[in-house]
Amino acid sequence: MKPKKPDGNGDVPQHVLNKELTRARTDETRARERANITREKKMRLQLAQARGDVVEKDLVTKQAAFLFVAMRQKMLAAPLGLAPQNF
Repeated sequence: MKPKKPDGNGDVPQHVLNKELTRARTDETRARERANITREKKMRLQLAQARGDVVEKDLVTKQAAFLFVAMRQKMLAAPLGLAPQNF
């Protein structure tokens, strides 16, 4: 932020001070809102963990890999079953 230029007698104009105060309050309010949202997400996660609703990331990744491998094998085998037999 640029330093404020004082008027002739060394004081910063009131409208500039009001603008800075409003900006500071707005920034503080946004920071508080972000903190509240983060706190709420953390509490939801802790509640889900306590209920046993949370699945580990590694397990999800492994299961997805197995599903994609199976789907790929089926898709690669499909043209062989549909190809005309010229024997």
